Amino acid sequence: TTSLISCGIQKMHPDTIITLFKAVVIPKLLYGMEIIYLKKTSLDHINRQCRTALKKLLGLSKHCSNDINKCFNLESISHVLKNRKINFLHQLTKIDTTLKYVTTLLNISNTERSFPIIQNILDICKQEHINVLDILLNHNVKKINVCTTLTSEKYNQYRELIENWHIYESRKLLRQILESNI
Repeated sequence: TTSLISCGIQKMHPDTIITLFKAVVIPKLLYGMEIIYLKKTSLDHINRQCRTALKKLLGLSKHCSNDINKCFNLESISHVLKNRKINFLHQLTKIDTTLKYVTTLLNISNTERSFPIIQNILDICKQEHINVLDILLNHNVKKINVCTTLTSEKYNQYRELIENWHIYESRKLLRQILESNI
């Protein structure tokens, strides 16, 4: 986040900032986390860090409203991580050796499984009502898509201000609205 800010990202249009945020910050933040089991408190901490990074990139106070996430339809890091874990399972099933291993794991009970990584991914699939057999046999990966949305009035207000970003008053008004909940 700091290196992007030093490159002048805060002067860019919010849509560009969001694109860079998704392409640079989120992958760096979640690198290698597909194979780690995280407790809820750790996930909450990562979600908070991610929201804070986004607000810094946009030049907002870290205490301001999280409506900006909803305005750009950004998923929580928890959901992004779940999707990455499911995709990781999908990648494992593309290799014959690991496909056989995962298939074998499915045929034994939860308590007999020795690797919590695979068990964690299988638990996520179960929670999200994703059929693991679709992933194994058909290589059909269903994406978990959970974005909280704003009321249409509020969403339209934010989008209008963002579309008129070139006008100083629009930028100032958006910042005031988002920081009004501090």
